[in-house]
Amino acid sequence: MTRDKTTKKEKTRYDINLLTSFCAENKIELLKDYSKENINCKKRIEGKCLNNKCENKFNKKFCKLLKSGAYCIVCTKINSITKIKKKCTAGIRHTTCLCLSIYRGTATSCSNHYCSTKNPAICNG
Repeated sequence: MTRDKTTKKEKTRYDINLLTSFCAENKIELLKDYSKENINCKKRIEGKCLNNKCENKFNKKFCKLLKSGAYCIVCTKINSITKIKKKCTAGIRHTTCLCLSIYRGTATSCSNHYCSTKNPAICNG
């Protein structure tokens, strides 16, 4: 496959305009006013987690915020477990459904004690 050299991927400009529009579109509540700060891809953005049932806060680099959403660490892990479970039930993983242990960060079976007691809705443990 040949690539047309005249076609270039447009670079994302990480500035206050992108931040405010992203927050407005996704109903994100920021904890700081970033209007007078120099914003780039690596700027850490703080706000409230998008999960309605969660009271935690997120602190992410701007580029990661755009990629993974405005979720705290716990909700991000739960979202990843949910994605793994969807793949499992869709037949992509034919073995036992895997859940990520929140404390260890390793893949374990749904019979994992922490997973089955703390997240029964996700793991069906």
